[in-house]
Amino acid sequence: MLILNFTFLALVLVNSYVNAQTSSCLQCSSDDSGCDEGTVAPTNCPTPNDSCYSLTLSGGFILERGCLGTLSDEEQARCVDPTDRSCTVCSEPGYNRARWPACHQCSKSSNSKCAFHPNRIAFCRNYMEDDRCYAQVVGDDVIRGCQSDLPENEDPCKRNKYCITCSDGDACNGADQDVLKTVTRCVQCKEGDFRCIDGTTTNSECDEREDRCYIKMWREGELDRGCVKKLNQEEQQRCNDESDRSCYSCSGRQCNNHRWLRCFQFGQILIDLNVFSCIRSGISSIFSKSDCIGSMIFLI
Repeated sequence: MLILNFTFLALVLVNSYVNAQTSSCLQCSSDDSGCDEGTVAPTNCPTPNDSCYSLTLSGGFILERGCLGTLSDEEQARCVDPTDRSCTVCSEPGYNRARWPACHQCSKSSNSKCAFHPNRIAFCRNYMEDDRCYAQVVGDDVIRGCQSDLPENEDPCKRNKYCITCSDGDACNGADQDVLKTVTRCVQCKEGDFRCIDGTTTNSECDEREDRCYIKMWREGELDRGCVKKLNQEEQQRCNDESDRSCYSCSGRQCNNHRWLRCFQFGQILIDLNVFSCIRSGISSIFSKSDCIGSMIFLI
């Protein structure tokens, strides 16, 4: 009988040991070195079978990591609420090491430094693994923040070209107001504009913040200059294809202002772009600038 009781007690102890697993989590705050990056070594929780958490406090200025069981009932309820993304919970040991994005979060209307010298860096209030920082100019205001804080995680730059988003490090959205308002500018004109051939038409902003400029002539006698992203997909591919000399694209302010040469060939006035092509009867015949000038002298 004694042996049976001893065996039963041993089984109970073994079962309790199996069910009561020791939990380990990162336990630190953003004041501790390595806590933001999640490089702190995990340590055992006070109670077994615990979960790990990461939590933002004080409006995003503090990030705290630890064992869920050490939080108050109110804080635990916040962490297990699936609609509250200011806290994340994981059950795997040490898995509360995920990077929590941090961005400049301010507006020029409430803090004048936000325009050129933003200094309010905070953790994003709503955790999202692929979150992005943004900065945009809206009228006279400059606004910086986390994309996850916007309604339905909308793209802040969708209808605003004076805007950037980034995810290449904390507080990557610090570009100053002048940089945000710098948009690609290209010469934009059609053949009907007399100055279009010489490239002297005034440049203007593209619809997209980052674009390329182009010069093309795909139909005989019809010259066109503008922003690549305004073209349809097929035309964009042609202009970005270096082997297609009927269109030239470039990067840089007003880089498509090259003069388009005109040559006499076989009694016709043809157009040539420096080192690109003279177009004749819908067929591209490749000449260098010197070839084209040589043809003019010979024919004249």
